[in-house]
Amino acid sequence: MQPWPWLFPARIPCKTVAQGRFALATRNARQTVSMDRKYIIALTVACALFMQILDTTVLGTALPTIAATFGESAVRLHLAMVSYLLAVVVFMPLSGWMAERWGGRTIFQSAVGVFTVSSIACGLANDLDTLVLARVAQGMGGAMMVPVGRLALIRSTPKSEFIRATVWMTTPALIAPILGPLLGGILTTYASWRWIFWINIPMGVVGLIMAAVSMDNACESEVARFDTRGFILAGCGFFGLVYTLEMLNEQTVPFGVIMIIALCSIAAIGLYVLHARRTRDPIIDIALLGIPTFRASLLGGTLFRSGVGAMPFLLPLLLQTGLDYNPAQAGGIMTFVALGALAMKGFAERLLRRYGFRKAVCRAALSGAVAVAVCAFFTLRTPWWIIIAVMLASGCSRSLLFTGINALIYSDIETKDYSSAISFFSLMQEFSWSLGIGLGAGVLTLAQLVNDAQTPSLFDFRFAFLGIALLTASSALIFMRIDRAAGRNLIRGGSPGPCRKG
Repeated sequence: MQPWPWLFPARIPCKTVAQGRFALATRNARQTVSMDRKYIIALTVACALFMQILDTTVLGTALPTIAATFGESAVRLHLAMVSYLLAVVVFMPLSGWMAERWGGRTIFQSAVGVFTVSSIACGLANDLDTLVLARVAQGMGGAMMVPVGRLALIRSTPKSEFIRATVWMTTPALIAPILGPLLGGILTTYASWRWIFWINIPMGVVGLIMAAVSMDNACESEVARFDTRGFILAGCGFFGLVYTLEMLNEQTVPFGVIMIIALCSIAAIGLYVLHARRTRDPIIDIALLGIPTFRASLLGGTLFRSGVGAMPFLLPLLLQTGLDYNPAQAGGIMTFVALGALAMKGFAERLLRRYGFRKAVCRAALSGAVAVAVCAFFTLRTPWWIIIAVMLASGCSRSLLFTGINALIYSDIETKDYSSAISFFSLMQEFSWSLGIGLGAGVLTLAQLVNDAQTPSLFDFRFAFLGIALLTASSALIFMRIDRAAGRNLIRGGSPGPCRKG
């Protein structure tokens, strides 16, 4: 026996050293993966969001070519866009319940698979009916992809890191509005319009692989009974409202019929509210509006999104009909909004931490409203660089605001209410974009009726932009009611604030 073992320890075999190093490396790798898993999930959701936005923006540039292929009018072919949007709005409330019932990873991968396969079907379509059916299937997949992905991200991310995870999730998606029109035009001109759907295939495969690697598939032990009556009432209500807004834009249905559909839709929403108050587990939990941060983020975000959502309709029309820009130039101007939003993502977290959520989102809302109002005063003499500067400012303001409310809306939500909150928020998000385009078209049409003009003049556009700017600015009145300390747990990792429902 060797003396003084504490001074001359026995030699450790090389095999034992190798095993120890391997165990240490494995433990460190697991810790690294655990730390970075939320960012992998964020990029997975970003992949789905990118695919969804790109698919929507690409289709618009290819509609005339597809119409010529099918021998249909461009107006009728607009059904291919409307059908997708209607399917998204109707089936989105199902996303939270299905994720709890069968697991987030299962539903997310199923949704991505449905979206990818239906994209292949869209590219193979040889008539309008087939294309519309495939687009409905795409909408069903799109209704599940992003909300379920957000649910997985929120559940895997500490609240103190919500802001950073939100930036990771939304930044890649900001590239889609830039690439969409350009890519759609290139593919339609130099290849075939069918490729605007088939480009979803590689992104869908990547999304499936990343979800398999990063997402958990935990199911709730007790899942509430499915709210069939609520699903029918809410689905009919939002379906009718979105359809009304689309038909007002197209002006292909008699105005009286549109108003009847609108009134029936509002009645269905009212009946749903009464039903939700008497039901223990409604499919859309309106009791969440009793939480101040959720209510302010949802309602204020809906107003702001409705205002800026009118810009993609009004601004290209102003540039082409009022300022003599050609379509390529108008499209190029619009890309600077996305570039401004992309640039702000690097500073959004820093600004929210420095100024707090209330001050940051209020200033962003007012800045966005000013950018919309400035568009009302564009004339033929306005230099192009001023227009680009306004677009960049508009993109920066909306990027900061969306980053703030996308994190703040979950700050005081309890874990058990995450799925309901995400379904509610995602539904209102989709609806507000449609509402913005409908309001923009409606205000412009009203201005033309007042002036008895066949085509909109610069004065008509001024009236429309100022009206939309007021709507955008009104969101700041709601954000001002946010408590000064709201979102502190998102910045310092504190405990959630009190959840008040009523």
